[in-house]
Amino acid sequence: MKVFMISSDASIFDSQSDARLRMRALSQGLENLTIVVSTKQKYKSVTDGVVQIVAAAGSNKFLRFVKLCFVAHAQFNKIYEFGNTVITAQDPFEHGLVAALLAMIKNAPVEIQVHTDVASPYFKNENLLNQLRAWLAKIILSRATYIRVVSESLKKSLINGNFLQLPENKIKIIPIFVDTKKIQAAVPLNLQNFGHPIIYMASRLTAEKQVVQAARVIQKMKAQFPDIVLLISGDGPLKNELMKFSCVTLTGFVPNVESYMKGSDIYLLNSLYEGYGRTLKMASAAEVPIVSTPVGIAPEIITGENGILIAKIANDEALEQALMNALQRKTPWIFQEIIHAEAEDTITKQQSLWRECLNLQ
Repeated sequence: MKVFMISSDASIFDSQSDARLRMRALSQGLENLTIVVSTKQKYKSVTDGVVQIVAAAGSNKFLRFVKLCFVAHAQFNKIYEFGNTVITAQDPFEHGLVAALLAMIKNAPVEIQVHTDVASPYFKNENLLNQLRAWLAKIILSRATYIRVVSESLKKSLINGNFLQLPENKIKIIPIFVDTKKIQAAVPLNLQNFGHPIIYMASRLTAEKQVVQAARVIQKMKAQFPDIVLLISGDGPLKNELMKFSCVTLTGFVPNVESYMKGSDIYLLNSLYEGYGRTLKMASAAEVPIVSTPVGIAPEIITGENGILIAKIANDEALEQALMNALQRKTPWIFQEIIHAEAEDTITKQQSLWRECLNLQ
């Protein structure tokens, strides 16, 4: 079996990155795994066993899309073999469009992955681009051989909201692998020099993550907790806005998020929408209480004994009440035993889905 993948994860070019390690693992037993990566900067093509990695570079989104069309078409022609080649794209937007066009031209099966809640009204109402992407996603997903989602809640969102008129068996759930053993073995960082209590977020500094709302609410809470700190690991366009709040400390990107989690008092995720919410699973494994909006896997893993669901999304009062309830809790938090999923399980499920795509060709 040959697999042609369209991605935007430039870390695949780093031979030591987690993404490259995943690609090596996914390539086991394949004849070829060709990955075309849409990137801002140029990279030399890479050969790593049966994995071929090629960049489609452009200085802006439009140029990257045009380059992606040409590079993907050329690379796909090199490996395509009828009945033995499947296409996969990491999203149902620009990458999914290129994948769908290639599939139509060559009559090839295509798997489209969905990692964010495109059916959420918050996603669609965020900006004009997301409205266009939601419309495009409906078209792309309706033409996919199979759709891979990362959580049960995401599958329900796509179907129950009438976003897609598709049979459920076309949508397959393959969760994102989280190395919970590594997280549980991590050593906590001593973060008390930042302040106390510490509310921790590991997040991109973007509007849908609601980081400014978190800063605004926690700044207000300094009246009850003078030394409270919102500690955020990540980067993004809202960095300068966040630096205006005295309660905020920014670490930038860090490789040891789990150690920061273990040294914190609360892990906060107050996003408008999530497809999965990988850091929620990490925080659960790190045994840090979670305060989260009911997005992604939050309703599945937060029991009331290990965290608190925020009653309303994008509501300052609801966020403040949830944080206050967590900080003033008198009884001990109870964390569920983590069932360790192995990376091999995710790889096996993914390869099985690709084979199912070929069987339907």
